[in-house]
Amino acid sequence: MDAVIRFVLVPLIAVPAIIGLMGLRSDQGKTCPLSASNLSVSGEACPVSACGSETGGQLAAATESATCESACSAKTGATADCETKENAVCSTSPVAKGCCPAVATEIQGDGAMEKATFAAGCFWGVEAAFRKVPGVTETAVGYMGGEKDDPTYKEVCTDRTGHAEVVQVTYDPAKVDYQTLLNVFFDCHDPTQVNRQGPDVGTQYRTEIFFHNEQQQEQARQAHEKLSQSGRFSRPIATQISEAATFWRAEEYHQQYLEKRGLANCHI
Repeated sequence: MDAVIRFVLVPLIAVPAIIGLMGLRSDQGKTCPLSASNLSVSGEACPVSACGSETGGQLAAATESATCESACSAKTGATADCETKENAVCSTSPVAKGCCPAVATEIQGDGAMEKATFAAGCFWGVEAAFRKVPGVTETAVGYMGGEKDDPTYKEVCTDRTGHAEVVQVTYDPAKVDYQTLLNVFFDCHDPTQVNRQGPDVGTQYRTEIFFHNEQQQEQARQAHEKLSQSGRFSRPIATQISEAATFWRAEEYHQQYLEKRGLANCHI
């Protein structure tokens, strides 16, 4: 009789464990493998709200069949806080390939990545200048400081939306400080020109620093004051210092425009 009971109970106990190894069933009917808590094996990303919560919100190593090649190891302790990016395909971070963007940012380098945003005329050449800086991990060109949501390049060029062409820089503060980025900014354009840079005329080509925190604001103010008193320029520094607003990413053909064409500088 004891042998019969053991024969019945052992499979019953083993079933949940076997199901767990096969994967977690999300509330949207997708299967999220245990080895990739926020990735599906069907080619679509599982939303973290459906799968991540069942694994404590931690990202584990992904399997070969998962959407992304790999994900953050659970030992990093990085939480998958991607509720607002449900079903978004994972990013391909050079350090944490496979992590959702928010988590990839948290674990790269020795600490959190930071952002800096600058307007210095045509964003093609400005982006190229920042991409050469060691410690800069990512750049993107776009629009900031205007009134219209999600403007197009054509709309911004009308000089009626109020946006400036900007470059948003993601950098590792353990490798490059904000002061260095300010130096690059002031060196890559003429900060005395008002609403223009060379032949490019319009408010979208203005010189402006968009700060993301109080520390950046103070450093920008000090750099502006120091440059004004240096005697380097005969005309006043026209650079504005403003709080960062929504960054509207520009059309893809503008991203790394010069690099894609094998050009070192913007000669326009």
